[in-house]
Amino acid sequence: MTDAKVQQPEADMPPPDSDPDCPASDTGRAESCSEDKDQYDDASLDETIAAVKAALAHKQHEFFALSDVVAAETALVKKSLLVTAISTMAAFTFACCCWLAVNAALGVLLFHAGLGMLAISAALFVLNGLFAVFALHVARGAYRHITLMPMFQAMVGHAGLKREDEE
Repeated sequence: MTDAKVQQPEADMPPPDSDPDCPASDTGRAESCSEDKDQYDDASLDETIAAVKAALAHKQHEFFALSDVVAAETALVKKSLLVTAISTMAAFTFACCCWLAVNAALGVLLFHAGLGMLAISAALFVLNGLFAVFALHVARGAYRHITLMPMFQAMVGHAGLKREDEE
C-alpha cells in the first residue's frame, strides 16, 4: 500500500485567484462580489457630502426660481389691478357724462312733448332706477371672474397649470 495516496481533507481556503474580500459561498449570496460594480457602491464620506451639497444647492435654486415666479405673479396682479382701477374710473366718468347727456336730452324731449315737470322727474327716476338695477346685476356677474388664484397657484408651485376639475 505504499503506492496508494492517502487523501487528506482540503482546507476551506479560497482559490488563490479569488478576491479575499469576497468569499465564495455555497448559498449563492455573493451578489456584493459581482463584477458589475457601480460607481455608487463604495461612496466615500466626501462623495456623500458633495452629493448632499449638490442636492441642497438644487433645492435652493428651485426655491429661488419659485420665489421669482411668485414675485412676477404678484407684480402682474398689482399692475393689472392698477390698470383695471384706472380704466374703470375712466369708463365710469365717461358713462356718467354720457348718461347725464342722455337724461338731459330725454328731459328736454319730454318737456317739449307737453309733460309736466313732476311726470318728467318721475319717468327719469324710474328709468334711472331700472338701469341701476341692470348695472348692479352685470357687476355681480363680473365679480365672479375677478380672482387672485394665479398668485396662490404660483405660491404652491402650480403656476400656469389647470386643475383637473376645471377641464
